[in-house]
Amino acid sequence: MVPTNLYGSLDLPKKPSPPRLAFCHSGMLPWVAEFIAEVSNSVRDEKDENVIDAGHVLELCGGNARRMYLDA
Repeated sequence: MVPTNLYGSLDLPKKPSPPRLAFCHSGMLPWVAEFIAEVSNSVRDEKDENVIDAGHVLELCGGNARRMYLDA
C-alpha cells in the first residue's frame, strides 16, 4: 500500500504515466497520518470546531501502539 497523496510530494515524470511505487514502510507514516486527518476532518459536523491534524493522528497512533505492545 502506498498512500496516493505521497505521489504529489515526489518529483516524478508525468508523461506518459507516472511510475507507481510498490512498497510501504514506516517512513510513509506522516503521509498516512495526513490522509487520515483530511478524511476525518471532511466528515466532521460543520459545528464541530475541533480540527484534527497529522500530528494529533500520530500522537493517537503512538499511544495505541504503546498500549498494544508495552501494556500487554
